[in-house]
Amino acid sequence: MPDISRLPKPLVAHWEWQIQAACRGMDDSVFFHPPDERDPDRSRRIENAKAICESCPAITECRAYALGVREPYGIWGGLSEHDRASLLGVRSMRLLSNNPRKLVGIEGYGLSVSEWLPLEIPAQDSTRRYLKTKKEKMGHKLSSV
Repeated sequence: MPDISRLPKPLVAHWEWQIQAACRGMDDSVFFHPPDERDPDRSRRIENAKAICESCPAITECRAYALGVREPYGIWGGLSEHDRASLLGVRSMRLLSNNPRKLVGIEGYGLSVSEWLPLEIPAQDSTRRYLKTKKEKMGHKLSSV
């Protein structure tokens, strides 16, 4: 989530650039990834979104907004999450997940993980088998099964 203390004041002058944005009225899925999106679909979506941004009259303002509030998700001003992290000097992060594939994905972007905090949920009778499969077959960090 972006740091809302960095958001511009709710004055029309701070947000007018959005009226001219090429993405105005487009489906969010063009610029924000769905939960289970993986490469090559992810790379293709990012390329397509960046192409829309390249011809956008609001690209400069959009980019400045995203960098200013440290927008964590989506394509903004022609920059992906990774692009913005690089420009802001982000080199490491805390990972809140029990999925080891997310660790590999983050490292694939050249970022290191300073701390890996698994998201533990207590196993219930109805979920025990499912969680055990995730742990044994997919390597998820789950101590409750």
